[in-house]
This record gives sequence, C-alpha cells and structure tokens, in this order.
Amino acid sequence: MEPMGRAGGTRWIARAVVAGLALLVMLGLPAAAAAQTGTVTGRLSNAATGAALPGGLVFLCTPLGCATAAANASGIYSVALAPGTYVAYTRGGSGLVDEIVDNVPCPMACDQVRAATFGAGIVVTAGGTVTRDIALNPGGTATGVVRDAATGAPVPNIAVTLATSFGGVVDSRTVTTNATGVFTFAGLGTGSFALFTGDTTPTAYIDEILGSIPCLGFCDPRLALEAGRRVAVSAGAVTSGITFLLEPGGRITGTVRRTDTNAVQANVTVRAYTRIGSEPVAMARAFTNASGAYVLTGLPAGDYTVATEALTLLDEVYDGVQCGVQCDLSHAALGRLVPVPARGTVNGIDFGLEPGGTISGRLTDAGTGGGLSGSVSVYRVVGATAQFIRSGSSGVSSGTYTLSGLPAGSYVVAALSSGHVSQVTGGFTVINPTDADLLGAARVTVTDGVTTPNVDFALGAAATIRGRVRLSPSLAAVSGERVLLFANVGGGIARQVRSASTNSAGDYVFGELPSGLYQVATAARQLDNQVYNGITCPAGTCTPAFVGSNGTLVPATAGLVTSNINLTLTAATSAPGAPIQFNVDNVPGGARFTWGLPFSGGPPASYVVEAGLAPGTTFVTLPTTAQSMVIPGIPPGTFFLRVRGVNREGVGTPSNEIVLRVGAGGVVAPNPPEFLFPQVVDGKLTLTWDLAQSGPTPTGYQLEVGTAVGRSDIAVVPTPTRLFQFAGVPPGFYFVRVRAVAGGVVGVPSNDVTMVVGNVPAPPSEPTILPTTVAGNVVTLRWEAPYFGPVTDYILEAGSVPGASNIAVLRLGSTATTMTIPGVPPGRYYLRLRAVNALGVSAQSRELELVVP
Repeated sequence: MEPMGRAGGTRWIARAVVAGLALLVMLGLPAAAAAQTGTVTGRLSNAATGAALPGGLVFLCTPLGCATAAANASGIYSVALAPGTYVAYTRGGSGLVDEIVDNVPCPMACDQVRAATFGAGIVVTAGGTVTRDIALNPGGTATGVVRDAATGAPVPNIAVTLATSFGGVVDSRTVTTNATGVFTFAGLGTGSFALFTGDTTPTAYIDEILGSIPCLGFCDPRLALEAGRRVAVSAGAVTSGITFLLEPGGRITGTVRRTDTNAVQANVTVRAYTRIGSEPVAMARAFTNASGAYVLTGLPAGDYTVATEALTLLDEVYDGVQCGVQCDLSHAALGRLVPVPARGTVNGIDFGLEPGGTISGRLTDAGTGGGLSGSVSVYRVVGATAQFIRSGSSGVSSGTYTLSGLPAGSYVVAALSSGHVSQVTGGFTVINPTDADLLGAARVTVTDGVTTPNVDFALGAAATIRGRVRLSPSLAAVSGERVLLFANVGGGIARQVRSASTNSAGDYVFGELPSGLYQVATAARQLDNQVYNGITCPAGTCTPAFVGSNGTLVPATAGLVTSNINLTLTAATSAPGAPIQFNVDNVPGGARFTWGLPFSGGPPASYVVEAGLAPGTTFVTLPTTAQSMVIPGIPPGTFFLRVRGVNREGVGTPSNEIVLRVGAGGVVAPNPPEFLFPQVVDGKLTLTWDLAQSGPTPTGYQLEVGTAVGRSDIAVVPTPTRLFQFAGVPPGFYFVRVRAVAGGVVGVPSNDVTMVVGNVPAPPSEPTILPTTVAGNVVTLRWEAPYFGPVTDYILEAGSVPGASNIAVLRLGSTATTMTIPGVPPGRYYLRLRAVNALGVSAQSRELELVVP
C-alpha cells in the first residue's frame, strides 16, 4: 500500500524505525544504534533529453509498506530509511515509462507487488548513502477511432479501455473519444495490449472487445486479453489505425408516474434485464428526466424485462409485477417480455408506481433535546430473521427523517447517530441491531398511502473503550490487526459484538457503546492472542466461551471514555493455523504445490502435505521446509490433498483440501470453469466463462452441448480460449457445459447451464441451495426456487465425494422449498438439487458440503 505524499512517507519511516528498534532489542543490541538511518538518493530525469523531472516520485518499499521521495526542481530525490533491503519504482508522469529499479520498464503502471517480484534489492545501512539515478524513457502511444458500424460516422464520448497483464496482474486505463471519435493512450511501455469499449456510462451502442467480440452486459479485461485482438506498442513509437465499428443498439422508452396523483417522477432508475443462462442479467440502465421519461439504449436484439428503482415508491416490473420495496432478479424474471429488434426502438413501456406507506419521526439528543443528524433503517421481521428494507438520513439540524415507499405491513426501525447509542423502536438501546435485537423490538404498522408519524428516537450519549496493542518485549506497535469486543451478559457468557483494526500506532477504539460491562480480546495473526488483562487464549484463538470465563470486565459509562485497555502480545507459541491458498499447477516433470503462511497460530518451522483417497483421509504424508513442493510421477487417479504447518508445539490445522484428478503422464486435470455466460443475439451465440479460482492453468477448453443435462448429443467442440461464437443457433433449449484441458488431459465438466433461444418453453433453471441446519442427526435443507419455471418437482442428489450421487437420487414429490431429514448418520455428504417440469430436468444447483457430527 502506498502512503499519500510526504506525510505518508513519514509515518512509514516511523513504523520502520520502530520495527528496527524492536529487532535490535530482541537481539540484545544497544537501542542507540537503532536511531541511525541510511539515505537513498539520486536524480530522476528524462532519458531522451536529460531534463530533470521535478515532482516525480520514487517509492522505496519493504513488505511492510513504501516510503515516498519527491524529486526537487533539479530532479534530486532523497529519503532517510531504517537499515534494511528495499525495492524501488517510479511515478514520473509526463508521458514517460515508469520503471522498477533497476531498469525494468512497466508497460502501464508500476507498484509495490511488481517491484518485489522484478526489482533489484537496495541495501540500506545505518549512516550509509546509496545513490540510484533513474532515467525514464519516453513512452509509446496507441491511438485509433470509434465509428458507427451502420454509417461509418465517428462517435464521440465513448469510453475506451486499454488493458495489459504485467507480473500476473491486469492493469487498465480508460480514455474517452473526442469530438472526432479519436482516442489516444500515451506514456505506454513496450507490450501487448487489449482494448474494449464501455464503462458505467450508458451509450447508444453495443460495447465490444477489439476483434468484434460483443460484451455481454460488461467487458471483462481478462477475457479481452485472452480472446481479443492484441495491439503491440513499443516505447517511443506510435501505434495507430486501431478501429472500433460499434453496432447501434436497440432502445426502450417510457414514462414513470405516481398512481395516486398521476404526477411524473424524475430521477427514477429504470433497468432492462435479459435472460442469460439461468438468471436475468441487467443489460442497461437509465434515469427518468424532469418529465418522467427514460430511454434505455445500447440493447442487443432480444427479449427484455424492465424494472424500476424509485426509492420512495413501490417498485414494479413491467407490466404490473409488484416488487414491494425493490425489484430483485426473482421479480425481473417474472416480467412481461419486451421484444427489441436490432437497432429498433420500443416505445410506451410506462410505469404507474404505487405510493406505499411512509414512516416519519425525529432523532434527538436525550440530554439536550436538540435534533441529531444520523441514519434510520427499516427492517421487516420474517420468521426468525429481520430483512433490511430501506434506510435514510435525518436532517442535520432538525433531526427529522422520512422513509417512503414502504408496502403495508409491520416494521422495526433502528436509528444511529455519531457519539450516541443506537436504538430500535420501543426505546431499546443496541450495540449493533442484530436479528435478536430486531425480533424483540416494538413494531410500527404501515398503511398504503398513509404516513405513520412520530416514530421518534431520543439517543443517549455513548460510551467509548480504547486501548493499544503492542509486541513484547520491544513494545513495538501491532498495526493492522483485529481487536474483538464482547458484551458480557453474566454467568461467564460473552457475545462478540464488534471488531476493530489497530492503526499504525497500535491503537484501537470502540465507540457508540451503551453503558455496560465488556470484555476485549485480540485476533492478531501469528501472535499469542490474549483476553484483557493478560491471559493467553488456548491455541491462539480467543473464543467467546474462553473470553466470558477469563476476561477482565471493562466497565463503559455513557458519555465517558474508558482508556488504556492495552494488550501486550508475544510471538505465537502455539501450533500453526491453517496454511492459506493451497494450490497446484503442472510443471515439467510433475505437479507443483504452493501455499501461503497461516494467518493464525505460531510460525511454521516446516510443513507436511497429506494425501488420501477420500476427503479428509490420509494414506501418505510428505514433509518439507519450503512453502512449495514438486511431486513427480503421480499415478492416474483421484486424490485429496491438504497441507499443515508444523512447529515445536505440534502439527497445525489443515489448509483447504484440493481434489487432485491425475491423468496420463502424471498431468493434473484443471478444475472446471465457472460462471458460464451464454447470450444469443439474432441467432449468434457468444459464450464466455471464467477460470476456476484454483488448480492448474488450462491450455485449452472443450465445449459440450446437449438436449438434456449431461448430454453431448449436439456438439463437442474444442476451443483455445474462454470465448466461443457460433452463428445460426435455431430456437430451442440447450444444455451447455465446458471442460478445461491441460497437457491433453480433459478435466471434469462445469455445471450445466440452460440456454434458451427464441423464448420457447423450457425446463426450469436450477434452484439455489441455501445453508443447512443440523441439529443432532436431523438435517433441514432449504433452497430458493429457480428464477425461471414452472416447477412441478425437485430432485435431491447426495454423494460421499464431490460430484457423486452414490448415496441417493431422490424425487421429493413436492414444490416446497424446504425439507427435514431425520436420522442422518454421521458423515460428510455432498448435496445438489435440480428442478423438474414437464419439459425436463434443470441443471444442478451449486454443491453443498454437509457434515453431520
């Protein structure tokens, strides 16, 4: 992270000096030596002209952060640093190519991460001076024009984005075409770039990636780099002639009015949705003008539903589908379809919105009676949960608030204001409005077209608890780590109510607290966490039970600050926590496994990789002292691997588990792609998908299309990138999936996605499975109905390993969206749901892992 300007650099230097002092104290060296610093200096200049670059910046970084040095009028920069090894990079500006020291040009932008990867170490010693002169070369330029594909006319005010990948990170820069449709990017380093149009500003055109690839709702920079036409740029040279021919999109127009007064409504958001795969996707957005009129533009030919977002009225989906407070995707799927022809305009998609009910009231200071500025939130209680509905603000001086557009019903209101204790209706003070608080609050009845007045809150002054977290024995600040606040309800019972992060000085603060008794504990990484006052938590984790029984009670009093609730932590002596980001990739001669340091527990001295033939089992262990391991010659089969840290306190908790599917030659199959995104416009299919979040990097893909789930009876097509296009898709419904390929080994398929062409009747889209409830051996499953139906039944699949259905395939015989299963034996299960109607079975839901103890 880069601090802003000299002040940020000063703070970073102070932290570095403190860290250096801590190290010297631990080594038993005299503290006076820690006061010495070294200097990095040099001249920042233009390599072509030799001219100084006044105001240019040089960042000098360690893993803890960066110090900033600005060049003076002569181009000289200088900064004092604590002893250590640094990497450096520049921000020179003026159309020059920034560099990582020494002489590593960045195609678009340099930063701390890339500097750590490519930079040469600058060793700073106490009292020493290191000189690094930096001369930046003139950058390259990429320029082109955006034209209307129908007329050839240049198009102004189109956002064009340039993207590249450097050091595994995607950089992008956006400019806008001028009055003659021209766009220009300057100051580029040598590299290969992708371009695409579009940002959050709606235009009359269908956005695309260079290479005539239409964007499906948005343009993905990574997809543009993988599948789009690349443009080569050389530093100091101009690459010209880049041309976009954008197709004019279709339009939907209409007016929004209020039903009780027929008054037009300005500043209402209107969105157009189309079905892509299994759910509606927002494709365009517009705002009503002073006359209540809106125009949705840039729409590819197809069928759309249109919905409002009015904030003060009851929203709906055209034609007449009431959403209540706000329309979501489930509402958008129910709307009347609006067919939009290519380059055509559909008029008269009008809305009449109901006013709903209103709640009004006032926030005041309980002591003075004066009005307070703050926020007010409305919740609806449904079963054992409270659903957030809407929020608003009170006037700065009057304290009055109004929340409109509420459906008739019963609500709970919560109010908060800085420096005061939050309340819910009925006068109950709360720390955070949890479900329990809201369920127990008084209800406010709302009637359509009527204002419920005088829902007032007199907020009392709040208590504050603050303290500092330091490291023993150096007393250096522990910054950027979490501190937990617990409310003690008596009988050794504590409930976590807040968390905060320590600042650069190790300070934390909890404000807006009701008077009461609290307990404080830390949740810092690789430190022995404590509950105040000074009791170390078992295994480095402070659980509510331990805190409630062992923590010192901290009284908090309204209007007062309880200070010096300090904690001094030592380096963790417990077994390591779970290593993070355990992953695998193919390398010549074997599979390479990598992982990151644990966030919790003691630092690992070594690691052990465990492999089994079923989830959670182990038949072989492989020790290592590194954070990576290459395993050659893995035999074909399916294996389950995880890694644990080891230190003198024992073997730590396991990382995430990898399912390793190994094919011929010991090549590990890639994980299945995710988030398939199929759109058909005028019979032309454009299908994209995302890479899996983990696993080997694919070298290609295999697309499969069938007439039912899992079938490939229409097509099996290899494709090199995450893009597939095909013209001439006839009306009908299809099931599509993709497999990733690496080294000739084909991975398991992605989830099927239903593709419906031509608005024909089709099987349902897949349901959304929700978290389960396990009480002993009784399991309660819940799920949400598909966005697109109808549904006549559901199928439950259960397996003992991911993707399997070897335990059960059960027709539920009902359209209910909940199911209770008694007598489930202990074990680990993998569950999926499918929806059914007369036309077939849906694709599967996401898989849910269920553990019954």
